[in-house]
Amino acid sequence: MTVNSLVGFAAFLASQAAGLVAGDEGHVRKVVDYPGHEECVRHHPDCKRGKAMIANREAQPHHTTNNGVPCVTAMEPVTGRVPMHLDCEGCFYVEPIYLQATYIGATIEDREINGYDDSDFYAVVWDAAKGEPAKVFYGTTRGWTYPAGCHVDATPEVLAAYRGWQQAQANQARAAQQAREAKAQAERDTRTAEYRRVAALKGRQVEIQSGNNKGKRGTLYWIGYSQSGMSVRVGVRQSNGDMLWGPSGMFRVL
Repeated sequence: MTVNSLVGFAAFLASQAAGLVAGDEGHVRKVVDYPGHEECVRHHPDCKRGKAMIANREAQPHHTTNNGVPCVTAMEPVTGRVPMHLDCEGCFYVEPIYLQATYIGATIEDREINGYDDSDFYAVVWDAAKGEPAKVFYGTTRGWTYPAGCHVDATPEVLAAYRGWQQAQANQARAAQQAREAKAQAERDTRTAEYRRVAALKGRQVEIQSGNNKGKRGTLYWIGYSQSGMSVRVGVRQSNGDMLWGPSGMFRVL
């Protein structure tokens, strides 16, 4: 079966025109007897024809009208989507349900997104054209989608391709993590080297080379890291006791 999604009459006609049959990818089947949504003509309680028909107790189909009594009209032929025997305003035609089968042999998992108020249902399928899995949503509690569903039927070949993709994704993620860790370590090593370089100059007379305090002089008094820990900072103490703060590269040694 695989993924069965609700579609419209146009998709059913297209499936018929393409000559698709059960088991073909994209085949649309017509469901005329889904409980509560059977294909029939439902009569208004005041419809004379409907009353005359339900008076015939020899035929009692399971279809019901708005007032809950059997509707024998459903036993008569209803062709396509054309309503029949609509003798009064208020009678209406109940269309059949059309279900389209897709991803036959390629449905890997059946999953649910459980929200605060509603749930959405989707299948994890294998997209052979892209060589990767995809999500196909087929149902939700936000609306009436009960006939839709999916059946996990992935072939061994599809599962092997899926497992291979998962392994490749894991390898890629591992390589990316290792690259991030290597970069972070290189940055830490650079900061440590810079800290040691500046710490060796502590107590020396320096001159500010950039910023609003350019040209001012003082003693290299403090060495540390920025609040984020991502850079080395220094404090230069002027002769009047005022402190000048900035990055480690803002001074030169006198």
